[in-house]
Amino acid sequence: MKKLAVALGCCILLCSCATRHPYPAADPRSAQVWTPTETVEEMAGNDPIEPFNRAMFTVNDVVMHYLIHPVSWIYGSILPKEVIKRIDYVSDNLAFPGRMISCFFQLKFLGGGIEFVRFITNFTVGIVGLFDPADYWLGLPPGNDNMGKAFAYWGIGPGFILVLPLSPHITFRDHVGMLFDKTLDFKLIIPYAGWVSLFNSAVNSYDGYNLATETMYDTYHLSKMGLVALRYVNVRDYHRKLLPAGPLMTAFTQPAWYNREKWEIDLRKLIDAMLDRLEREDALKAVAEIPPERLVRIAPEYHPQAAEIDSMKFTMFQMQKNNVSWWVKSSLWNTDFTGKAARRAVRLHPDRPKLSYHLWKAKDPQAPLAILLPGVGGHHRASQLRALAENLYERGYAVLVTSSVYNPLFMEASGNFLPGNTPQDAAVLRDALKKILADAAVKDQLHPAEITLAGYSMGALHTLFIADLERRQQELNIKRYLALNPPVDLQYALKTFDSWFGRSQEWTREEFFRYGSDALAKFFYCASLNYPRLEKQTPFNPLYSMAVTRRQAAVLAGFSFRLTLRDMLLTAKRRNPEWNALQTPFSWWSRDALYREIDSFSGMKYAEKCLLPEYRKKHPGAALSDLNAESGLRGIEKTLREASNIRVIHNVDDPLLSGPDRIFLTRTLGEKIVWFDCGGHLGNLFSRQHEEQVFRSFPLPAGTENAKKIL
Repeated sequence: MKKLAVALGCCILLCSCATRHPYPAADPRSAQVWTPTETVEEMAGNDPIEPFNRAMFTVNDVVMHYLIHPVSWIYGSILPKEVIKRIDYVSDNLAFPGRMISCFFQLKFLGGGIEFVRFITNFTVGIVGLFDPADYWLGLPPGNDNMGKAFAYWGIGPGFILVLPLSPHITFRDHVGMLFDKTLDFKLIIPYAGWVSLFNSAVNSYDGYNLATETMYDTYHLSKMGLVALRYVNVRDYHRKLLPAGPLMTAFTQPAWYNREKWEIDLRKLIDAMLDRLEREDALKAVAEIPPERLVRIAPEYHPQAAEIDSMKFTMFQMQKNNVSWWVKSSLWNTDFTGKAARRAVRLHPDRPKLSYHLWKAKDPQAPLAILLPGVGGHHRASQLRALAENLYERGYAVLVTSSVYNPLFMEASGNFLPGNTPQDAAVLRDALKKILADAAVKDQLHPAEITLAGYSMGALHTLFIADLERRQQELNIKRYLALNPPVDLQYALKTFDSWFGRSQEWTREEFFRYGSDALAKFFYCASLNYPRLEKQTPFNPLYSMAVTRRQAAVLAGFSFRLTLRDMLLTAKRRNPEWNALQTPFSWWSRDALYREIDSFSGMKYAEKCLLPEYRKKHPGAALSDLNAESGLRGIEKTLREASNIRVIHNVDDPLLSGPDRIFLTRTLGEKIVWFDCGGHLGNLFSRQHEEQVFRSFPLPAGTENAKKIL
């Protein structure tokens, strides 16, 4: 116990010294646009030993991929997924003392009592903890308190970022808290129980870890950001104190801008309410401008919200047969949809790494092929890309997916230094697809009867530009093209994302972290659920709504875009160390300074400082407007107007479209475009109505009998 007391004393000293306190207690309106680096440092302290942390993260990564993975292949092929999960239940039940004492130290006496009742109930009725009757019968869900949270409650700061081998924690304070948790764990007195628990937990978490790290470029930095954000939400119990907003506030509730008890009006919230009303009126006017024969009114079960909020519902578009197997994904016996993919890679250039792609093969090697392109920065393992692939695979198609040209893996494999010049990006992508198809023909005997190219968001824009290239000279022999929510004017889209990111300055520091954490908690909760397709006549289900405000949704989307932009700039600097748009050198061990410089780049600054100089090498004296004109859909208006094998599905209220953009698409495409009256940017893909419209571009293969709906 003396050692633990000393550790606690060191924790208090080090955390107090390392925590940043840049703001006065009065917390005035910050008028500050929060960058990712500043946000992480405010949440968890700085990273003074980044080289050490990166080294330790690499050690953990090697252990997970080269030790846990092969062992989990054997272990997971012997024990079904449910058995592995039950072992975790037992381990969690035996660790209850740390959670209970943590609750008491935080003066959460009810929480501590619940932990005790859960332990007794699950240990007896639940057979040591194999089952959870405390949750099923008594309605007492498991908690997630620990001594690190207790230290935070006492006012001990996070200290600094610290990564240690085989530890799930990310700050000095939480590592010290873990020592107390382990000491209070009943597994400490049971021989080998701790090691069995650690091994079983690692096997159970490997699939999620592998998916997360494989889709990241700078795995250490993005993992750090994710863990810090989740821990910040958890320590403050924001996941249990969600703010009411959106659909959870009915027309009969008190307006958010009026405090009836104090007879006070919050002017800012009143202005927000007025702007929301004007936005809804503008959306109705936009719908009225669309020819009725081109408009699909989405079923009332969708319950549309503001366009920014509806755009967040993109995460509800999920695979339907991904977690149905009895076995973990690394098991030999797993039958989930993702496990059916052939994992392939092709080298585009002799001196560059290979480009990975996934192929779901149909039983018939001559079955039609669907090639799918993700949105900006999207990885070929992106969940929503796979959801679209699953839909088409179940329809009888072979499906091929690859990463976005804005993804660092594609940038490195293709040598496309700075993506953003759409004609150039489309040409590079077409060359890559040509080599991918040749590779699949050799390795998988893929000889499709016809090919359909489809994409969403930026992938949709590239789809249409490839259609323009193929119209001039056939190289891929694509029969039809489908574009979902393509942007028309890239400069308008960039300015929209920049404005969303800048809305963080409308909050005080306290509001930024409170509302931002609230939105993040709700987003992660939404992503963790398994959403079936939204059918017509479905009763109202609040789970299909997002309880966030427009400002929360906008800031979250703005941050997401900035993280993609960070990866692009980091990749460019790594591939070309002499590139002078970024002055800070790239380092394998310490990148905080480089990230600080990268954080100064907005979408428009990227276009002006990075894309335009490259464009001027071929077009001296060109202006940014010239580049924008070539990179948007107006640059291929002739193809859009004349090509008969193009189809576009869009939403009237897509926030990346301006009014003139909607008019351009309607007049240019005519019968080749279908408009939904709501859904924001890709926010209605999970509805059955949208799915049916997509299927119209993918006719059933000859002899197919397994499709449930023939349109």
